Amino acid sequence: MRQQTVIDMQRRGRQIAGRRAFTLAELLVAIAVIALLMAIVASALNYGIAMARSMKCKHNLRALGQGIELRRVAVYSSGDDLMEASGWTDEIKENMGFNKEAYVCAEAVRADMAYPDIKVAVRRPEKFYYYMDTFTSYPYWDESSAAELDFAPGMWKINAEDYAALAPQEGVGIADQLPKYSPGANPREYYLIFEDQRSGDGTVGTGDVDYDDIALHVIEDPVKAELTIRTKKGATWFSFDLKGPREGEFYTDVAEGGGPFTFDLMYSSYGMNWQAEKFGMKENKILLLDYGKEVVELVGERHLDAWDQEVRPRHRGKVNVLMGSMSVITMDPDEINPEIDANAKTYWTP
Repeated sequence: MRQQTVIDMQRRGRQIAGRRAFTLAELLVAIAVIALLMAIVASALNYGIAMARSMKCKHNLRALGQGIELRRVAVYSSGDDLMEASGWTDEIKENMGFNKEAYVCAEAVRADMAYPDIKVAVRRPEKFYYYMDTFTSYPYWDESSAAELDFAPGMWKINAEDYAALAPQEGVGIADQLPKYSPGANPREYYLIFEDQRSGDGTVGTGDVDYDDIALHVIEDPVKAELTIRTKKGATWFSFDLKGPREGEFYTDVAEGGGPFTFDLMYSSYGMNWQAEKFGMKENKILLLDYGKEVVELVGERHLDAWDQEVRPRHRGKVNVLMGSMSVITMDPDEINPEIDANAKTYWTP
């Protein structure tokens, strides 16, 4: 009897062991199937998230297009100069209800800083002469030294170390000494130096070109998204006012007080075609797109950017594009590459 019991127990043990081996195999198969299903679900989920972000980006571009159109209508009706691409983010922020989120694509790893449209008013007690642009001026200093230009610029950007070394002073011309801009020890601190006597379209400095008339000492705070300006006035017959981007934001005789004057900074992950002011809102030309700079300088006389470096194919290898007709399209970067003549003619130039 005991022997039979032992035999039965051994047989049962072998059956259980066999079942365990089989169950382990099934478990491994089940784990593999679950892993495969999870990979499929994760891929589908990532695709869904990417599509949702692309749709949000398109919504942003449409909203920005409406803001641009509203601003253009206001500019035309007021008789002011045409709205230009430089400083467009700041130009339309009131029309956007100061909604900073609309300027940034959800897929963007980082957004570039866009500067406020601040101007220096040049006047004497009895007469206003002209405005000098600051952050929306053409950045000659990024391309070369001033000595390499065929004219003396009306304004120059210079790092703090170079400013201290040059030490602008009354009557000492330094146009041929202004270096190509480099960030210096602190890229967030620099000077904008001006020659107050201008000719032509206001970008050409005349007179003694000593750049001692007024200087703006600029400090950027990317954490607070603020820009602080202190002013320094030299020997000049003119007085200077500071005109900010918002209605009524006007500071009189700023060179006498020195500041600080604080302005909001904007961040944007979209770029505007620099020739946008030359074609109408109903034309099928590129107005805005996913880009690394505020202004897209790729065709004609301002072919300064490298397309492959600045274009941002954030949406599964594609870019979202706002056309002048207000339609938003997802396109392949090669399809609109302005370095191809046919594309430049079709999409980029008036």
